[in-house]
Amino acid sequence: MLRQLPFLLIFWFPAQLLATVYYVSQPTGNNSNNGTSTATAFKTIQYAANLVLPGDVVNVMNGTYTNACAQCDVVNITRAGTAAAWITFQNYTGHTPILQFNGWQGFKIGGGAAYIRISGFEVVGNNNNVTLAAALNQPSSCANPGGSPNPIYNGNGIAADGRGAANRPHHLRFDHNTVHDCGGTGISAIQSDYLTIEDNLIYNNSWYTIYATSGISLWQLWNVDGTTTTHNIIQRNRCMGNRLYVPWVAYCAITDGNGIIIDDSKNTQNGSTLGAYTAHTLVENNLVWNNGGSGIHTYKSEHVRIIHNTAYQNSQSAEINGGEIFSNNSNDIEILNNILWAADGNTVNSNYSNTNLTYDYNLHWGGTGATITGSHTITANPNLVAPDLTLAADFHLQPGSPAINIGSNTNSSMTDYDGNTRPYAAVVDLGAFEKQSPLPVVYLTPLQAYARPWQGIELQWTTAIEQAADRFEVQRIGDGFLFEKIGEVAARGTSTVANVYAFGDKKPRNGTNYYRLLQIDYNGATAYSNVVSAEWQVPNVWAVPNPVTDVFEIKSDFTWERAVLRNALGEVVQEFGFQEKGNLLGLPPGLYTLTIFVSVNMPLRVLKIVKI
Repeated sequence: MLRQLPFLLIFWFPAQLLATVYYVSQPTGNNSNNGTSTATAFKTIQYAANLVLPGDVVNVMNGTYTNACAQCDVVNITRAGTAAAWITFQNYTGHTPILQFNGWQGFKIGGGAAYIRISGFEVVGNNNNVTLAAALNQPSSCANPGGSPNPIYNGNGIAADGRGAANRPHHLRFDHNTVHDCGGTGISAIQSDYLTIEDNLIYNNSWYTIYATSGISLWQLWNVDGTTTTHNIIQRNRCMGNRLYVPWVAYCAITDGNGIIIDDSKNTQNGSTLGAYTAHTLVENNLVWNNGGSGIHTYKSEHVRIIHNTAYQNSQSAEINGGEIFSNNSNDIEILNNILWAADGNTVNSNYSNTNLTYDYNLHWGGTGATITGSHTITANPNLVAPDLTLAADFHLQPGSPAINIGSNTNSSMTDYDGNTRPYAAVVDLGAFEKQSPLPVVYLTPLQAYARPWQGIELQWTTAIEQAADRFEVQRIGDGFLFEKIGEVAARGTSTVANVYAFGDKKPRNGTNYYRLLQIDYNGATAYSNVVSAEWQVPNVWAVPNPVTDVFEIKSDFTWERAVLRNALGEVVQEFGFQEKGNLLGLPPGLYTLTIFVSVNMPLRVLKIVKI
């Protein structure tokens, strides 16, 4: 008789299926929790960072996360994922966590860290808490050489640093972060490899440091392997207002403060023994403007492609005039399909001691001229939608721009800043945006914005001609200084008469509000309007005193016309006008309702008045 033998089933689970999802909540979390749900979240990101294994995800909820000591980083990451199981630190869906720091780094990625992603954070440095006078006289500065460097002036937003490490950082991705007001660099990588830096907003960094920092900086790239493919990608970032106000201590001069720099990948400085970096770096579809140094440049570096970027009026520091996009002491550099618009009195570009430099198919405008051009480069106003030096700048191409359909398809990226496919027509456009088919809408009056006290901000525009126009999407700058949809208005379709449109933003933000329209055709084609702004202050009204015995007064930020006072039964017990006083004399104690009218039939605010 045959006897049936027992058998053993062995199940294999990929590493990523066994990964842990952690949660962090600064207001409500506790590091004694297990961290595996929103209800049992940790309190600090660092606590989760000390636990993570390959494939783990750290979801960070709303809150402000700070450094634990004066010399500390908010988060110091030293653990590593794997090629198949990255470790991710990200904002929890719908949340915007803030790292507010006055230490050395918001996020530090140190030796031993690899396959790390950081996504969806606002990282805020210490610029608003120091003064330029103090920064100029900080310890170890040119004006005050004694003492040790102080992180309150020199902190970096997100920084990978492999110096002195046996295992330097590699395979790092930083995306969809807003990094601003850091004394030092916005996002930096030192002696690291395989870097992806994309879709970030980097502004007002590098102001007070004694070091040579920039908005995005890659210094002394390091070969983790022997391949020469493209290891590093810097794309779709917006870099604005990064500059040095304090001299670099090495030369006691204002030097860097660039939008983006690829620096010393030849590894020639500070006694480096790493050898020349052999892999390639791609810098594409970035918007760089109003930086103190250049918009984009390479220094003592090799194998870099700089394509389809828009650089507008950089070199804002009076001591710097290198240009918008250029190469310096570098080799095997391509600068193609870019828009370079220099400020008055500044040069468009420079060309210092380069070898194997390919420079062509760019557009130049403004400034005093260019050192290098190329046979296909043109000089013309690119006709951008709303170029300026603020975060509200819009660098899209308008219809008829000379940058349309004149680029090099051979040296192009496949998509533009907005994700549109290149080329839209037969030939690619220059700069970060690929102009889509112009919509058949002719504006009789451009978009205009008016602040209406108590009501919000009213937007108005008029069209003269519409053909197959579907709708207008109304957008306002929101968190992260990105335009977000706040509503839409149906278009008339096809019309040859003037059509007047209006949209009311009932809940504008305090301060300056920026708006634009996205006009959408029946076939899905889109185009943007001009950008407009309007100031708004949330209206405030209150009664003094409250509670009241007999007589009270209405205080308000705005003029109002009349007020109606009702008792608990809804009966009108008094009416009075602006600057008159309300009177409860002879009325019993209790709760009364006061309705404020800004016009005869427009009640817009209700107050509760208590008589004692």
